[in-house]
Amino acid sequence: MSDTTLPEHLEKLIDALQTNPALGEGVIAAVGDHEGTAAAEAAASYYNKAGYPVTAEELIALEIARKNAVGDALSDAELDLVAGGGSNFFSNLPRNLWATGKLATSLVSDRRLKVSITEAGRDARTGLMQYEFAYRSHPSRRFRGVMADEVAEVMPEAVMVMPSGYHAVDYGRLGLEMTEVDHHV
Repeated sequence: MSDTTLPEHLEKLIDALQTNPALGEGVIAAVGDHEGTAAAEAAASYYNKAGYPVTAEELIALEIARKNAVGDALSDAELDLVAGGGSNFFSNLPRNLWATGKLATSLVSDRRLKVSITEAGRDARTGLMQYEFAYRSHPSRRFRGVMADEVAEVMPEAVMVMPSGYHAVDYGRLGLEMTEVDHHV
């Protein structure tokens, strides 16, 4: 196994999430209002019942790997886990979780994670509405990009449900980029 290959059971889960929207919708319902470790445990339980043997730790590691790959800030709890805060959280996980390309090309574009959303014009080539927004986790930073639910209507192959249950967009497939915008104009 190379450093960029995920373990087979995680590859199968990610492939299933990309091709089976019902699986993603099911985990969203299973996670509900849970956050952090409780959300990962609920998601892992759901995936296990659906025939995908994955642990909560693997799901959290996948989300951290995705965030690292795309430059998203880690939460305080995620930073604590990466730094080894009180446990050997990652000691039994494959090191290649940190290098997965499938997660690296996708940016979380789920409307539920965004605030202060305003229309910023329609992309002429794709016809998709562009928005300026802030992520709930970083309300002081603004970005310009698309909403996953709208992309799913016109190009579902460019949307995947992340192990966290949130939708991500493969901007490369759209031929677009999500950019940070200066909101102090």
